[in-house]
Amino acid sequence: NVHSKGCTSPRHILFREELLEKSPLICQPAPSRFMKRTLTRSPVSNRILTGLCMVHDLSVSDVSRWIGVHPGTFRKWLHQGTVPSAAFQEKAEQFFRIPKSVLFADCALKQDSPK
Repeated sequence: NVHSKGCTSPRHILFREELLEKSPLICQPAPSRFMKRTLTRSPVSNRILTGLCMVHDLSVSDVSRWIGVHPGTFRKWLHQGTVPSAAFQEKAEQFFRIPKSVLFADCALKQDSPK
């Protein structure tokens, strides 16, 4: 369990070491807590973005506030795989310090697949 006390985040599994050394992954302005109901409430379409919130123990509401998007909109990104506007993709990229092409890869793949 990632959230057990004394256990460190498995960031080395998700990210290349040289990326971790170059810059901090996120600039989190305040403490936060990932809510497990994010996973159980409805299916997750954007596993990358959801995984980042889990690994860094960030609540959907806090991240939404920090990047300036409505929490319901952020939940759509996670659960419905909605691709946000270019401006919101930039905000998410700046916050997580990961290219938007990676953050929203699940959504792009879903859109490209035949129905």
